[in-house]
Amino acid sequence: MSIMNRKKNIGLFTLALIFSVALMFAFVELPGKIDLLMQEAFGFPGFDQGIDNFNAYKSDLYIDALYLRWIGYGSLIVIAGLIITGFVTKKSGWAWAGAFALFLPVFGQFAFSMFFLAGLGILRVAWLPFMDISFNVLQLGNIIYLPYEILMWAAGLFNWDAHLFISYFFMTSGAFLFVWGVLTWMQSRFSGRGVASKTIYRFSRHPQYIGWIIWSYGFMLFSLYQNNMKITWSIPSSLPWLLSTMVIIGICFAEEIKMKERYADAYDKYREKTSFLFPLPKWLKKIIRTPVKFLLKKDYPSTRLEISLITLFITVVLIVLSFMRMDISTEREQPIIVVSGNVQHKIDSLITEIRNTPRRYVNSHFAGLRNLGSVSIPVLINLLSDQNPVIREFSANTLGDMNAQNAVEPLIYLMYDDNFRVRNSAIISLGKMKAEKALDPLIQQLDENAGPGLRNFIYGALGGIGSDKAVDVLRRGTKDTVWFVKNSALGALCQIDIEIASGAIRESLYDTNPNVRRNSVFLILKHEIKGLKDAVNILHSDEDFETRFYAKIISEQL
Repeated sequence: MSIMNRKKNIGLFTLALIFSVALMFAFVELPGKIDLLMQEAFGFPGFDQGIDNFNAYKSDLYIDALYLRWIGYGSLIVIAGLIITGFVTKKSGWAWAGAFALFLPVFGQFAFSMFFLAGLGILRVAWLPFMDISFNVLQLGNIIYLPYEILMWAAGLFNWDAHLFISYFFMTSGAFLFVWGVLTWMQSRFSGRGVASKTIYRFSRHPQYIGWIIWSYGFMLFSLYQNNMKITWSIPSSLPWLLSTMVIIGICFAEEIKMKERYADAYDKYREKTSFLFPLPKWLKKIIRTPVKFLLKKDYPSTRLEISLITLFITVVLIVLSFMRMDISTEREQPIIVVSGNVQHKIDSLITEIRNTPRRYVNSHFAGLRNLGSVSIPVLINLLSDQNPVIREFSANTLGDMNAQNAVEPLIYLMYDDNFRVRNSAIISLGKMKAEKALDPLIQQLDENAGPGLRNFIYGALGGIGSDKAVDVLRRGTKDTVWFVKNSALGALCQIDIEIASGAIRESLYDTNPNVRRNSVFLILKHEIKGLKDAVNILHSDEDFETRFYAKIISEQL
């Protein structure tokens, strides 16, 4: 290699590196900036994401009233149309656009609002058809997390939470391969070479596409735990990523057919000595080629029908493997009881994981205890007295989810815990369990000059218990000077006595705090409270979008 060519390659490499780093940070920073602009400049609403039945109702109202479901179905049809058109017309750019559009909703993970379709989260509208089938359908690509889980397990051996490092590593390396591949392809095209086979093309026949796949994988991992306080990460994205990636692999096969037609033997020679996507040892290449040979009786697909067949086959296999790994349980009150295997060993393993896992990941291990059924309840009750407040907190939450009535007294005791998270979790769980034994202790806590945060959770629990004895306490709560405490008392009162609650809600419709007005008008809609339509009419011009939105629906429906 001449000195001139060596300098060109070094310059190309350096330029690719600069561009890849710039792209990575742009894609990480831009979504948040765009989301903020959309909410501040265009007034996108702050609806809740719908993480429980109460908030799911709010989400459904929003989706139906603004015809987002139809928009979602239309978007998905357009995406499918782009992909099909690309393959039929041999224009890979159309198929690539469809694959990108299918992945695009992942950017919605950066939505800073409470509702999963607000701000930049509106991109997720294309996934509504999947969620209409089942929320869990979006987990049907979970097999793709296996490499990530292996890397996290290896890092865990050194007590290293490597999530961000792994995410950035994939994003950086993917962006680098993409940019380097594009620059090399352009250099080859402008120099008049037929088949690009220099630098990065010596190791991969499709470096741009493998760069995109690696980058998008890292971006998806990075977005998994964005806004975890608002639980926006709970919307899975493994299936869209899997489908998008399989479309791109189909595009790679289609482009190889075109290259074969154009360059014949020259491309065959290049293909034989260069990996399809990743540089792999020969024995592993043979294993990967097995499905193609099994279905087509040859090494490579040569028609678009054969490409469709092989990509569909691989996709179905991966979806089946994902189905074996996904969490399909939906009823937390009726946990799956495992009757096979060494249950005690599973319990011991889960407790070990709980004690050695950072807070952000510990919930999955408690879910494992929950899914073991009633056999884990004594273990969870015992963990309520653990020295680690995180373990006490999640134990209380899990017992509430399991409706473990024999845990009522230990949870009442935990209401007085020094840690506020533990105390709040115990109170919430007692409300979920409708524990009447906790009624007097909860009211007593209110009489002891409880702070606003504690009052908020106590009122919520009293509403869950649903006893008439709490009515007077809740009526006093509707006069609270703290808006979120007042809202909690109003919601709880609606659960016990609608007639009494309607009077308090009428007063709250005139509250100076928009959060109280918004909550009040929503409660009217949620509980179909009659006789307040005249009071609601004045809210049609309220300054708060969500308040106006609910008020207009009430005028139309009640």
